[in-house]
Amino acid sequence: MAAQTPFAKLTFAYKTLRGGVEVVVDAYLPESTKETAFPALVYYHGGGLVMGSREWDDWFPVWLLEDSLKAGFIFLPADHALLCPENGFDLVQDVKDLFAWIQTSLNLEIEKTGKSLARVDPGRLAVAGQSGGATMAFYAGLYAQPKPKAVLVTYPMGGDLLSDPYVVAKTNPFFQFRSAAFPLLPSIEPYLPLLNATKASSPPTTSTATDASVYTTPRATLNMWLFQSGNFLDILTGVKGLGGKLAKLPWEERDKAVLRM
Repeated sequence: MAAQTPFAKLTFAYKTLRGGVEVVVDAYLPESTKETAFPALVYYHGGGLVMGSREWDDWFPVWLLEDSLKAGFIFLPADHALLCPENGFDLVQDVKDLFAWIQTSLNLEIEKTGKSLARVDPGRLAVAGQSGGATMAFYAGLYAQPKPKAVLVTYPMGGDLLSDPYVVAKTNPFFQFRSAAFPLLPSIEPYLPLLNATKASSPPTTSTATDASVYTTPRATLNMWLFQSGNFLDILTGVKGLGGKLAKLPWEERDKAVLRM
């Protein structure tokens, strides 16, 4: 079941990936009695870049949607390709393509529906994200055109991607939720179909289930496995063995080593 809100929305595909898989964005539009250009806030969902959806029940920020509309913003929660088999370069491309589509096509698509007089002002865009979605928001701040005027993140994933939490394999429990430490995951086996998937053999995944059933799938703990095994950067960059190579180096030498690769 998708996140439920009392607000009307329009849904558009902003790009199509291999196999005809559409990547989708919703548009929640302020009420307008005449054609008016509004600023817009793009929102990226959480999920560690490996799971989630723009409509995910547990993570959808109704508060941000409500405040955006009250402030006279168009609210644009967007899906994007998820890691495995895609990599971080594909995710950056999704960000760039979404912002380019907003600039060139969103107003035309809204007009075609005949359902709203609201229009987007592509010169007044901001971006928000939480957890893995914050990483997408950072990508937008770095690479999107038109460049967003503001970036808002909550409990962001990212930081120093060359630090030990990302590249060193863990032998003791390392993740704590509230007062409980999560035990180490026992086996790589549940994740092998995802880790071994290739773009040639597998369609892209752009969203996962929007209800509690998502937590029964390997994607629910894939991110934890990548941190536990020290292989997150392997998947993010598409360079197999990168985490293991960096883990052998002192932290202060890792950035130079990456530049030499």
